Amino acid sequence: MPGGAQVQAGSQAKEWSGGREAAHRIPDREGAQGYRREGRSDKVALMGPFDPRTIANRMLDYAEQQGLHLTVMHLLKLVYLAHGWWLTFSNGSPLTTAKPEAWRYGPVYRDVYNAFIRYGRGPVIGRAVDGATGYEYREDMSEEVEHLLEHIVSSYGKHYAFTLSKSTNKPAGPWSVTVEKRGYYAPIEHDMIRKHFDGLRQKPAAA
Repeated sequence: MPGGAQVQAGSQAKEWSGGREAAHRIPDREGAQGYRREGRSDKVALMGPFDPRTIANRMLDYAEQQGLHLTVMHLLKLVYLAHGWWLTFSNGSPLTTAKPEAWRYGPVYRDVYNAFIRYGRGPVIGRAVDGATGYEYREDMSEEVEHLLEHIVSSYGKHYAFTLSKSTNKPAGPWSVTVEKRGYYAPIEHDMIRKHFDGLRQKPAAA
């Protein structure tokens, strides 16, 4: 990815962590019904972690608002990038309940891949749906999370998916190291991802 995109995302990321404490409910898409996980306080639940399909659905909402058309490859990379930036600005709290896996062509969230692979290489026009309930994957999110997702989409979503892959698959990065040490399809650990994005935060132009 061109350095400018990383610089832009890194500088905007400072805004995402800029002391927002108020949390508010973002309505579901028209016609969709969400669900809230049980057993967690509202404050904790609003900050995550979230099902990666919930993150993907919300990113598709923002892409639609911005006039962007995302492919499955776009979504996989954008969810990973959002998770990485969130790790570094939340002191290691994961954004997603599942860990990305080191597939042959980059980090992949298996559930996101399975939910949208029917679109092939074309733009994703639907949303991930829970097969048991028929409802879209939706969860309440804090203002901080909403701003993060919106800015990730606006900063990275306009780039070609192949360009995003070159960015997430760099030598010595989390994906590359995981493949070397544990092989393909192994989970990429949160600590490794956080360390990588901590570096991007300090020197975004060099990423």
